[in-house]
Formats: sequence, structure tokens, C-alpha cells
Amino acid sequence: LVAMNRNHRVWWATPRSHKMFVGQIILYRNRGRFFLGRYLSESHGMILVGRERGVNRKISSRQLIHEASVEVTEADFPSWNERCETISESLDLRDVWEIVTGQLSFVTLDQLAGLLWGSNVDEIHRMGLQLCLFTGSPYFVSGTDVWIPRSSPEIESYLLEEGRRLAVAVDRRSFTAWLSGTEHLSVWSLAQEKWLNDLKDYAVMGSSSQSKDIARNILRETGVITTEWQRLAFTLLVERGVFHEDEPLALHQYAIPVGFPPSVMTAGSENLLEQLLRSKDRCDLTTVPIITIDEPSTRDIDDGISVEIFDDRYHIGVHVTDVSSLVEKNGVLELEASNRVASLYFPETTIPMFPSS
Repeated sequence: LVAMNRNHRVWWATPRSHKMFVGQIILYRNRGRFFLGRYLSESHGMILVGRERGVNRKISSRQLIHEASVEVTEADFPSWNERCETISESLDLRDVWEIVTGQLSFVTLDQLAGLLWGSNVDEIHRMGLQLCLFTGSPYFVSGTDVWIPRSSPEIESYLLEEGRRLAVAVDRRSFTAWLSGTEHLSVWSLAQEKWLNDLKDYAVMGSSSQSKDIARNILRETGVITTEWQRLAFTLLVERGVFHEDEPLALHQYAIPVGFPPSVMTAGSENLLEQLLRSKDRCDLTTVPIITIDEPSTRDIDDGISVEIFDDRYHIGVHVTDVSSLVEKNGVLELEASNRVASLYFPETTIPMFPSS
């Protein structure tokens, strides 16, 4: 039975024809990572594995990678596991690969162990070597009970991909720390900007967001326990200053533009205003005191009145803003206003039809 993981490492799980014993050390795979554990029991194709601090985990027989011929007690397992991991992390198999490559098409685990430590190899070193081969060695790929040396181009490609993967992992940890409020991000990578957009989209769209799975995984990495993931996304983005606590989410949901494109921002009305003031059909009232009838809190002041006193009468004027006269027909301002239809008013902001300038 063969499978391939994301780093293009192949592992084999061969059918077992014998019964394992309680406390036997095994190497197993879980969510793309490899772990050591103690065999406890088996039922209906599921194996109960003992980990440290009394933590048990059920795995399928397909997740089982290797069985060591050694029994370890629950009390001794933490130190045994630590020693295996220390051996695994300290190994550099490049020298062994240089000896083997070009000479042998494959080697056994015992042959590799012999090249590393000579003839006196105990089970803890064998398991440490197994752990190294599966979790971090670019030099060998697993076959059926053997290890096949990679070619030089394959190693170069592997190391390049591993470098990218590690860079992404560092970016992810920094982004999660920023989201949790424990770290400041001054320079953002492209990946971090994408994760932020994924979270924003999920906070707005919820379960209909195409980024919901990515966003939920990021939120889980913050360590916050909740079932309301969309609310958590919004809350964290408010705390980070990305959203306002009264953010008009409807604008995002319906993709309503808030800003204006440069062509609209640079489209002036000064020429039209000068033409209007020179028109014989218009009267210049700029010298007449006009008072708005709108309240002080009104955002668009567009109505007013004036009172002029003559010898025997009053002249009362009612003034209404004629915005259309300042908008060129079929110009960029009119087209932008037509697309927006109307100004939108929210408790905390206004989305106008025209730029304030």
C-alpha cells in the first residue's frame, strides 16, 4: 500500500501477519506528520496508541508505518521518545547518501544504521533513524522495506520546495501572532496579505465564502475555542483595526465601491461652473446671504432660503442645489453616478454618488 505526502515523500505500509504486543513501539502517520507511540490494543481495524502524559489516540491500520521489536512502559516512554527525537534531529544523512549514491540502487534500514554507527545499533537508534528518514531527510525515499537514494536534481528540487514551505510556515506563525495581538507586522508578505483577505471575506460572507476553510484553519491556530468562527473572525479584525466595530458589512457583501477611481477624482467641474455663471439664463446670487434649512448634522447641505428687504416688500428666495448642471453629460462623473444610483447613508458613514472634491 503506497501513498504520497505533500513533500513528495513516499511511505509503504505492508499488511501485518502477526499480532503486536502491548507497549510495543510503533511509528505512525497522522495529518501528514510522523509520531512514535506505544501499541495498546486493536479493534475493528483501529489501533489504540499511547502517547505521553496518558494521552491515547486511535489510528487506522493504514496509518501504521513501522513496528519496533521493543517494549517500553508508559513511565519510560517520554524519555524514550525524547531520545529518539534527539537522534532524529541530529542526523545529517548527506555523507551516507554520498557513499551510497551511484553504488547501490537501494539500501536497507540496517545498512544505513551500520554506515552511521557500525555494528552496535540498538532499537532506539533504529527508530531515531526511521523518524529522521520519514520526517526530514531529502536524501532517501522509501520503497518496500528499503530506502532509495534520490538523484542530485531531486535533492535540489526537494530542498528548494522545503525552503518555500518553511518560509510559508514562518509567515503563517507571524500572521497568527499578529491576529492574536501578540506580534506587530510592519512588512507583509503576499501570503499574509492573502490570508488577511481570506479572513475578511469569511467575516463578511460567512459559510458562503469560498475562503471559509482557509479562514477557519487560521482561526483555529489562534487557540481560541469557539463554534462561532465568523463572529471570531470579525472580532479579531476589529481588534486589529482592519474593520470598524460598526463596519457596514452590506457594502462588502454586495461589492459596493467606497472609493472612486482616479479618472473620477480628477474630473473637475470648474469649467462648467464658469460657463454657468456667464449664462444669460442664470442669475448670480453669490452676494446674497443664503441660510441653509438643513440641520447641523445633515451630511448633504443642498437646500436654503434667503430674505431680501426692499422699501415696501420682502423678497423670499428658495434655493435648491442643481447638481446635474455641474455634471458633464455622458462624462465620467455622470457614468460613475449612474452606476452608483444614489448616495448611501449609514450611521457611521456616507457613500456618496460623487467625490467630495
